[in-house]
Amino acid sequence: GIGLRLRPEKCAVFAMEGFDGSLPPNWGLEGMDAPAVDGSYLGCPFGSDEYCAGKVKEQVEKLSTTLELVAGIPDAQVALGLTRQCLGFCRLSHLMRSSPCTELAFSLQEMDHHLKKATQRILGTTLEENAWSQAQLPTRMGGLGLRSCVRHRDAALIGSLHLTAEACSKLWQGYASTAAQPTLDRLNQHLPDNRHLSEEDWDDKTTLTQRNVSTLLDFEAYKNLMEKGSPVDKARIKALISPKASAWLQQGTEEREIQSQEFQLACAFRLGVPLFESGKCPRCDMMMDEKGVHATVCRKNGGWTKRHDRVREAIAKALSAARIPFLREPKNLLGGDSRKPADLLLLNGLSDGQERCIDVTIVGGHTAGAAKSAEKAKVEKYQLACQKANLSFTPM
Repeated sequence: GIGLRLRPEKCAVFAMEGFDGSLPPNWGLEGMDAPAVDGSYLGCPFGSDEYCAGKVKEQVEKLSTTLELVAGIPDAQVALGLTRQCLGFCRLSHLMRSSPCTELAFSLQEMDHHLKKATQRILGTTLEENAWSQAQLPTRMGGLGLRSCVRHRDAALIGSLHLTAEACSKLWQGYASTAAQPTLDRLNQHLPDNRHLSEEDWDDKTTLTQRNVSTLLDFEAYKNLMEKGSPVDKARIKALISPKASAWLQQGTEEREIQSQEFQLACAFRLGVPLFESGKCPRCDMMMDEKGVHATVCRKNGGWTKRHDRVREAIAKALSAARIPFLREPKNLLGGDSRKPADLLLLNGLSDGQERCIDVTIVGGHTAGAAKSAEKAKVEKYQLACQKANLSFTPM
């Protein structure tokens, strides 16, 4: 040996199931406490349902106090970033993964309530059912990444049960989790029949991971949101799942060019929250909708031109980095025709050997089919004239 020996007075044994309080006759470890039914290990409670539920309730109460403090931070972007990354689901995930207790539901509902209350204070607005459902989606699905503890609790638990099943079986040959099937049954209540999970998936190393199951739940929530939404809401959410459409939410505060109130308005606009009463636009006399869609496309408020120029310059920057020669806003490309088909003219022809006209158009992302309609209109306006002038035409 190497001289190590067990010190019973510094050890404890925990009985997970079926302990009646009596010690086995060959216990033989004087000084060691009798097995305890309730206890905690690495911050995770186990034992009776009452004990586990009580510990989770204590944690939720602590988090609710912290959420109130964070929601009071004057900078909305900082407050929302801390809420998303340091509070909410991520702070309770280890408890949900380790406790099959069915009595956690009330505390998790309370946690979702506190999270919604804090988010509303941070954004300075009220979030109705659809807006809050969207906020609970991942940012890649158009949400704010404020994951619901109630919705994803069973994803965390089944992921943990699945991940540890093999190791538990090696330690205890008779191991069989009694929590697996009830957890799968609860999950299947939120999934369509053709996506139901079962114990047949147990041998698949990817199907029952927490990430995969949570993705299934998020997709169903996204689908339900789209089914209930108006055409304008559907177009808005579709625009939000475009690549990089949510990058600004992940941007560090030291890199941003947005003030706190602007951030609040951007988040409210993202969630389809009414921003003001409907009425006529003071610039163009067209109707101004309550969700602010018209304000993003009104050609007389200056924002349309600025966004157009920013997109053009972003493309120009990429062309410069690739060492592709180009001209900005060239004139007289169509001979005697005064129209200008190019915000940028690529001079090296790329693959087709022709100089290429790139025409940037800004459209409202909340109108179904707006981009395709704008593309069609531009092609009808310029394509034939460009072909006659031996130019390629690409609307963007």
